[in-house]
Amino acid sequence: NTSLQGKTFAHNWSPNGVLTDLKHWFGRMSTPTHFFNQAGFHPDGTVTHHKSDNASDVALVAYGFEWMTSNTEAAKYYKNTPFEMNDEGLQFVSDRINYSYRRLIYKKSIDFLVTGRSFFSDLSNFGSKDIKNTIDNLIEAKNSSTIISNESELLSLKSNLINGTHTHTETTSFWNADYLMHRKESANDNYYFSVKNKSVRTSGAEDFDKIRKSWHAGSGPFLLRVTGDEYNPTIDKDAINGT
Repeated sequence: NTSLQGKTFAHNWSPNGVLTDLKHWFGRMSTPTHFFNQAGFHPDGTVTHHKSDNASDVALVAYGFEWMTSNTEAAKYYKNTPFEMNDEGLQFVSDRINYSYRRLIYKKSIDFLVTGRSFFSDLSNFGSKDIKNTIDNLIEAKNSSTIISNESELLSLKSNLINGTHTHTETTSFWNADYLMHRKESANDNYYFSVKNKSVRTSGAEDFDKIRKSWHAGSGPFLLRVTGDEYNPTIDKDAINGT
């Protein structure tokens, strides 16, 4: 069905056996989006896992992180076989970590406004645990001829996350997500702030509770972090700054 082009992970797919099918699917994790209301990876570095009223959410942890990293977890078992992952798939994961997650992890924790359904989880060790493990899997999955162009940057990021020395100074607009991040880190000045808005194209985090804890997670909150632990799983999300 040509009308599904760019809208589904399963376009032109049919079963061909376990090994072949697994190879196909872990090589499709990097499917890009062509529309806001489509699950997949946006060109601004964010990922949406589903739509609501033609608006996309932002799911850089659940479920987007799992989509992105499942291929590296599987790929290492296919290494040096006819089914191994191509260099493009490994490079995609490396690029997403090096661009998106590098900017969003502050003092080992990631901004909960863009973590999808994980907004109410303990993400205080996301950098030193989840990102570190992904980088390990990525390096293990590559064979002797594989070239990951920014491998040295990844290894440096991993080391800094483990040691608690990761810093980044920049302003980045994730335009597909209506989300702005600004941070400055130096010897005497360390802070991180972000602003997330809703629009006709974007929504807040997914939430199934009758009283929606995430209701304001996309409607103009302004988050400021200095110590890095200002927001935790027990915070009252109805009192988010700026809502």
